Amino acid sequence: RSAYLYKQLLDYRSKRLTGGTGEVMAGVSASLSEPQVADLATWLASLPRPAPSPQAAPLPAIASGDPVRLIPPCEGCHGAHGEGWDLQPAIRGQNRDFLADALNRFKSGQRSNDIHDGMGQIARNLSDAEIRLLADHYGR
Repeated sequence: RSAYLYKQLLDYRSKRLTGGTGEVMAGVSASLSEPQVADLATWLASLPRPAPSPQAAPLPAIASGDPVRLIPPCEGCHGAHGEGWDLQPAIRGQNRDFLADALNRFKSGQRSNDIHDGMGQIARNLSDAEIRLLADHYGR
């Protein structure tokens, strides 16, 4: 998980991630050296992962994927419960609006800092309603 956080912090610092929270994080990370970014990523990764909301929405059908629309199951990259690993982010317990915004930004092409545009390709095949269902399930 620290590898993912390290990459994200570098993406913010280089302004590869802009818009939304990207502007704030670009400012926060701009003055950090690479060793400081690595230390921060390691520290953030050591923090307890957020638990899903007790009122989590049921797992939407789209989370299991849709091979006809080339949508893989969320768990294939993000883990069985959205816990993430290595370069795959944890989505469980994230802010619902942040998750919906991230998916919408991948869908529109405003966010493209993932490897080979994987999330972009997936998000472009999601409806607005499916994005909201996923954000409501994994988020808090």
